[in-house]
Amino acid sequence: MTGVNMSFRTSAALSLSVCLLLTACGGNNDDADGDETPTPTPTPTETLPPGVELTEPGSELSFGESATVEYTPSRASESTYLTFTVIDATLGRLTDLKGFNLDTDYKRNANYYFVNVEVENLGEVDLGGRDVPLDGVNQDDTLLPPVVFQSAFPKCPSQQLPKEFGQGASLKTCLVYLSPDHGDLTAISTLTDGTVEPITWIGEVQDPAPIKKPGKKNKRP
Repeated sequence: MTGVNMSFRTSAALSLSVCLLLTACGGNNDDADGDETPTPTPTPTETLPPGVELTEPGSELSFGESATVEYTPSRASESTYLTFTVIDATLGRLTDLKGFNLDTDYKRNANYYFVNVEVENLGEVDLGGRDVPLDGVNQDDTLLPPVVFQSAFPKCPSQQLPKEFGQGASLKTCLVYLSPDHGDLTAISTLTDGTVEPITWIGEVQDPAPIKKPGKKNKRP
């Protein structure tokens, strides 16, 4: 993959369309309008754990690498420290979403990506019940919010942070990103409001596993 333009732009229409994916998408419960954009803080509001260093803003990492950032949820007075690891990404098939209401060309003509990630809370602020604060980025540098499923999706079992997610808690999960018009997934990004450069992960997106065809039954003599 090529480098990512840091001049990201968000799309309200895109966010709305993702949330129209049947009853499979729930809004972010961090606040009423679903805006999970972090509020950057110039100085840490708590002591960084011993031996932990923050990753330089604007760093470009590879899949499998970890980054530690200071994170302040919107409408929160305190920040915490999160370590993210983006493990891998796979292009999904439209048939993977069988059973969901793909009732528009927008949804049917999208590419769906399944991204395995891990997040750990190193600080003292409990982030329980929030969405994992990572966005996808497509070839147009548009941020792609993750789809949050209200019903089970075994192919990529996405989930929010547990109800209690305090210091030392960690979660491995799979995030689904919708890229319109068969668009590419070029990076995964930490959230930013534009005043701080995000940290991005770039790597090879894997193709879907081959579909196993049923074997021929042996004829009895």
